[in-house]
Amino acid sequence: MKWINFKFTCSFVFLLTSILFFINQSCTPDANPETDNGDINGLILYRYDSAGSTFIDSFKAIDYTPSVSTDLIVADTIKLSVNKSYTFKAKLVKVDEKTKVLTDVSNEIWVLRDQHNLIFFPTTTVANLTITYLDSDSHGYPVGFTTRWKATTPNTISVLANLRHLPTAKTGDVNLNLDLGTSDYSVPFPTVVK
Repeated sequence: MKWINFKFTCSFVFLLTSILFFINQSCTPDANPETDNGDINGLILYRYDSAGSTFIDSFKAIDYTPSVSTDLIVADTIKLSVNKSYTFKAKLVKVDEKTKVLTDVSNEIWVLRDQHNLIFFPTTTVANLTITYLDSDSHGYPVGFTTRWKATTPNTISVLANLRHLPTAKTGDVNLNLDLGTSDYSVPFPTVVK
């Protein structure tokens, strides 16, 4: 009888230890965590012709000193011609503060595109800027890594680029998504339409 009790006690202790080990492992942070809010320090917009095949130029908004919280990110000024369409392709980057080397983290966000929306929001309507989203996630909702821009009125405006993390609330309406979830990265691009 003692032997059966001993086997039962050892089995129970082994089972309990295994359960505690599993719980501890599932609550331990991943050794290679995915990109989080603090890892994105910049956005580069590559401008192409309307078809998206011929590269024209690029615009950057990069914080080279992310540890300085009072840093103001200065973005390049985007220049658009009236009534001309352009395709923009976005690249999100993180900066190594010591070496100033940029690392592309766009693919990490793209893999999680069902939970993200890169929203471009003109802060005023005076330039009549239309931004069309050309890519989508698995639900058919816009992602924002590839967009088409067309302005019909000359003016100087600002276009807010905002990467939203929307793990449970993403919708097909990018204007609605601007008020949902949390912001992973946000920067205004001065924009001149001539």
